[in-house]
Amino acid sequence: MKKSLSLWRTLDRLSGLSTTLPQWRTVLGGYFQAFMPYLRVTSRKALGIPCPTECDAACRRRVVEHGQDDIVGVCHEGNRSIPLSRQDIVIYELHVRKICDRLADVLHVEPGLEEIPGFPMAWRLGVFAATPANRIPVFLSLHNDPSDMHNLTVQILLESSHPILLLGMTRAVCSPRTGSLLRPRNSRFLALEELVEFNEDMTASLMLKLKACIPGFPGDSETYPPDAIVIDRVACEDGVHWVVNGEDKGVLFKRRESIRARIIEILFEQIGIGWIPHETFQHACAWSPQRYFANSNNPSIIQKHLTEIRNFLNVEILFRKDHGVRFAEKVVKSRK
Repeated sequence: MKKSLSLWRTLDRLSGLSTTLPQWRTVLGGYFQAFMPYLRVTSRKALGIPCPTECDAACRRRVVEHGQDDIVGVCHEGNRSIPLSRQDIVIYELHVRKICDRLADVLHVEPGLEEIPGFPMAWRLGVFAATPANRIPVFLSLHNDPSDMHNLTVQILLESSHPILLLGMTRAVCSPRTGSLLRPRNSRFLALEELVEFNEDMTASLMLKLKACIPGFPGDSETYPPDAIVIDRVACEDGVHWVVNGEDKGVLFKRRESIRARIIEILFEQIGIGWIPHETFQHACAWSPQRYFANSNNPSIIQKHLTEIRNFLNVEILFRKDHGVRFAEKVVKSRK
């Protein structure tokens, strides 16, 4: 059976996380039935619905209510109107408290849900106690626009003098510009698609333990081991430049959504954490296990990209079928 997109990739496709029940069903696919408890009905009604006929791809049928039980979807291309039920046009939205409570439980975060004024798609999730003396505020953003995430990060850091953990649905939402704000404050962004996996029955499993992301944070030493290879990521007008021990290696990718961009961003963000599970790269790049791993007929696609990244940075990257992928242990992330 073809593996579906991760829940987080699926939700990332839906702007605002509110729509009609038929559209929720279309977007969620196999997750729909199990995800229903995380939806709640609103008093709002849709003004338009996607057109089910083969006309303009951008066509949205206008909802017209002639009476209580006489509702139709009118096509601007002149196709026959379609009858609709009231259930077809009622808006359902994500039940924020339920999904946040579930995440806090899975991640072992002490819940303390708070809204962030001005950011309706972001919340303070609670506090993660890495140690009794190291209590780190955890923030959750369900934005799918990198500019919204950047503005949110600015706001949080302006109001907090302590390091934070910022969670988003996918890595693509955290731009290098946003990462450059977090690093000097010993703060981190983590993508839920790499952290928590929900199966189609909504049973959850951790792909990375949150505590594994904490060592050395906050309070990193300002010195590096003598043989350390220090990598930094710098956003410039012509793209993201990668710097190794002070040497600018240039731009590896032009488009942030490219496969190579996703891989090197994951490798960079997880420096110091340990082995990154193979599933993380499979989910991020939408690869099947068969395509991801090598066999006698088809070379491994991940190995091809890792070789290109190794050659570009001139830095060792390890690949172990029974462990995962990681930079060599002496590779560290710049704390500038």
